[in-house]
Amino acid sequence: MKEVSIKGIIIGFISLLIIDGMLGDYLLTYLMTGDISSEMIQKMYVDNVFLVMRFIIALVALTAAGYITTLISKSTSYINSAVVGILALMLTTLAYSASSWPMWFGILSILTQVPATLLGTWLTYNIVHKKVST
Repeated sequence: MKEVSIKGIIIGFISLLIIDGMLGDYLLTYLMTGDISSEMIQKMYVDNVFLVMRFIIALVALTAAGYITTLISKSTSYINSAVVGILALMLTTLAYSASSWPMWFGILSILTQVPATLLGTWLTYNIVHKKVST
C-alpha cells in the first residue's frame, strides 16, 4: 500500500474533472454560435461530429489526469492512475445511464477510461523522464 497515493489520486481526479469540463464546455459554446437553448444543447449531444470531438477531448483529459496523478504521487506504479481511471469509469457509466447518448459513444467511452489514464503514466516515465535523464 506504500505505492498508493491518496493525494495523487484526488488531485488527478479533480484535474480530470476540471480539464474535461472546461474543454468540453468550450467545444459546446464554440459549436453553438448564437443559440444556447436547452433544445440546442440536447441536439448537440446526439450529433456524431460533436460526440467524436467530445470523445477526443475526454481522451486528452484522461491522459493528462494520468500524467498529473503520476507526477503528484511520485511512484513508479500504475496503480494510482488506474484508480483515477476506475473513478472516471464509474462516473461515465453513471452519466451514460442517465443520458440519451448513442450506444457507440457510451461503449467507446467506457472502454477507454482506464487505458487512457494509464497512457498518462506511461508517457510520464517513457517520454518525460527519458528527456530529463539524457
